[in-house]
Amino acid sequence: MTQKLIPLIADKGGIVNTSTGLTRFTSPGSRLYAAAKGSVEVFTRYLAKELGTRGIRANTIAPGASKGAPYFRNRFIDLVTYKLEDEVNVTEGVNSGLRKDAGKQFLGQAIVGLIEWWFINGMPFSPDVLVEHLGEVIERNL
Repeated sequence: MTQKLIPLIADKGGIVNTSTGLTRFTSPGSRLYAAAKGSVEVFTRYLAKELGTRGIRANTIAPGASKGAPYFRNRFIDLVTYKLEDEVNVTEGVNSGLRKDAGKQFLGQAIVGLIEWWFINGMPFSPDVLVEHLGEVIERNL
């Protein structure tokens, strides 16, 4: 399809392909989807290089988790809570007395919610600032 459409794209036009964050982190059961989207990213880089002489830009976006994709959002929360298994301390500190599964779920949803908010609001600050905020959320809740 791309081969048929390239001649129809105006010089100085643009191409936007959609990918996923799953090309940058792993989640059980997502290998084929992630591999397919990884190939979209490589394909897009080649398009950008080959069509650059015509001023045509080619980019890939990876919108991330959203409420419009509850399955992937829930899988992301599952991945985050799985990674928190040995991190959440319910015997002392701010989580003292909580059930471990409740503490993990709360912190996992807070982390995913912050990332989701960042994407939904147009990435209002740099990824480095997002990472700092995530670090603060994790530090306050472990």
